[in-house]
Amino acid sequence: PGSDPVLGKETILISAHYDHIGVSSDGRVNNGADDNGSGTSGLLAIAEALSAHGPLRRSVMLIWVSGEEKGLWGSKAWCDDAYLPDDRKPICDINIDMIGRNAPDLLLVTPTAKRAKDYNGLVAMAESLSALEGFPVLGSADEYYTRSDHANFAKLGIPVMFLFSDVHEDYHKPTDDADKIDFDKVRRVSRLVLRIVDGLQADTLDLGKR
Repeated sequence: PGSDPVLGKETILISAHYDHIGVSSDGRVNNGADDNGSGTSGLLAIAEALSAHGPLRRSVMLIWVSGEEKGLWGSKAWCDDAYLPDDRKPICDINIDMIGRNAPDLLLVTPTAKRAKDYNGLVAMAESLSALEGFPVLGSADEYYTRSDHANFAKLGIPVMFLFSDVHEDYHKPTDDADKIDFDKVRRVSRLVLRIVDGLQADTLDLGKR
């Protein structure tokens, strides 16, 4: 919960999906270490940091959803009957998915400025801070805008942002295992999210369309 009696009613959502695709037809287990063990672990790291820091001015809700691979079911269920205690309201969503593979400095975001109708101040903040965590330029994940849970949170009428390190040769295969994860990259993406959350503690925010 936020510490400010007024700003504390505004809630920053940070989301990641738990589920993967299960067992293949040949009986092989798809562990999904990157998709989305990396994002859910990143969310745990963010939780640990927020707990150690103590309350921010605005509230933060970390939400692990399931059913993403089935059609964004978990986020849809929450958004269809969105609930926060004590008359709080969501003001934005930061969604993280597959953040542990590919080049160390590769990180994609959506919506970018090329998706003008959705580009917002949340993304602009990420673009201004990403180099501090070793991502000089954020690439475009616009083609994935409708494919992860931020798409449902956007239907609440709030700004959303998706951070994503792109697909790879092990995407949706039994070979997506933990020994291939770049754990430092997961750490740096998590730190970037925390930098953004810290930047969202100002008296007034301009998160609307750019």
